[in-house]
Amino acid sequence: MIRRISTAAIIIGVLFLIYGAAVTALYGAGTPMLWAWYAVGAVLTANGITGLRSSKRGIAVTSLVINIAAAVFLSGGAVFSLLALSELEKEPEPGCEYVIILGAAVNGDAPSEALQKRIDAAYTYLCENKNSVAVGTGGRGDGEDISEGSCIAAGLEKLGIDSSRIIFEDTSTTTVENFDNALELMGNAESIAVVSSGFHVFRARLLLSCRTDARISVIPASGTDILTPHYMLREYTVFLVDIILGNYRRAY
Repeated sequence: MIRRISTAAIIIGVLFLIYGAAVTALYGAGTPMLWAWYAVGAVLTANGITGLRSSKRGIAVTSLVINIAAAVFLSGGAVFSLLALSELEKEPEPGCEYVIILGAAVNGDAPSEALQKRIDAAYTYLCENKNSVAVGTGGRGDGEDISEGSCIAAGLEKLGIDSSRIIFEDTSTTTVENFDNALELMGNAESIAVVSSGFHVFRARLLLSCRTDARISVIPASGTDILTPHYMLREYTVFLVDIILGNYRRAY
């Protein structure tokens, strides 16, 4: 049993290292949380080799415990990823009262690629649902000349959405704050659509559902690509942190 689990740990660890190297080659070493693939890959590979080679029962048992803990973590991540990916197949409810667009990075005063995709997805929905009101969210971070919320508002106006259909907040720094601030602006709402990157909409729905009784739809701003596993690992990690912080407790 120890040998089989150790061998599996080595295989998975090497796959993690290969994926990390591929992301590094394609997107650079500055990719946020890229270190996690190397760290987990190195630990699994080293621990698997230790489990195979060690003749001491104590070391072998310790290796087995670490591998089992890793298996539980990765299994949870796999389930989380499947649930998150399932959100990409759902169609948003038509005619939602409000459309919350979650912020993403702004380069100076221009939206990043990720934020532009969210603006474009919101624009498409707003064009099809003439009574929906857009809510831009996000404060101003390092390297940003304007807030993410105001950038979203400007981007929608530039595409042709009337300013009377756009409100925004510009002080939030997390998804939880995005929603809390947006809900204050909106008041009571019966239906809300949330626009974010595809990998993020599942956790976004969970967070918002703990803060309102409104019907919630999600609008993925992008599909899947080679970075999807990376984003899913990051989302799963933040999801676990959210649980520890109590962000999924009912807030109303």
